Amino acid sequence: MRSPARFELRRRVRLAELLALSGGVTERVGQTIQIIHSGSECYRGAEKQATKSLTSDSAKFVVLNLADFVRGDEKANPYIEAGDVVIVTELDPIYVTGNVVHPRPIYSREPLTFRQAMKIAGGLRSDAKKGKVLIYRRRPNGDLAEEIALDLNEILRHRTKDFVLQPGDTVVVGGVSQLLPMNRYPTFDSRPLIPRGSQVIFY
Repeated sequence: MRSPARFELRRRVRLAELLALSGGVTERVGQTIQIIHSGSECYRGAEKQATKSLTSDSAKFVVLNLADFVRGDEKANPYIEAGDVVIVTELDPIYVTGNVVHPRPIYSREPLTFRQAMKIAGGLRSDAKKGKVLIYRRRPNGDLAEEIALDLNEILRHRTKDFVLQPGDTVVVGGVSQLLPMNRYPTFDSRPLIPRGSQVIFY
């Protein structure tokens, strides 16, 4: 979401309206929208508003398909109740770093090849030495990374088939393996710098 926030509901609203109030989705949006029903139900009595607490067994977790929501399927645009938590999932980025003009994360819903990623990252730097390309790929069973080595010269000269990247890959152009631990999946901290004394609240 562009502006994640906490809203006080004074009337029934559907998911689409709530997303609009949050500024809409970004280019990083994933494939699903998750709704957690916290198990609290608000209702208005004869004289005042009260809150009825439900048992934890009544809490529900709903996963909606973003494609159905965009298509206008009413089932993918439910009413949001007080206490609900709406989570819009994000795509796992492909990180491109090393001897490129603009090192950056790339978010893509479609399969992305190495050449396409290089183009998005601005291509090779003018002082770059053409060598290896190292791709660190996360393994499903943990944080260890598989290292895949490619020959940059062969790829750029179209002498070998273009390599298809996967979400979560880290591409190091230049082949400097010392930059990253060999047995650890590289992590990136995308959080902004927070001045001392400030408090951060996540909703």
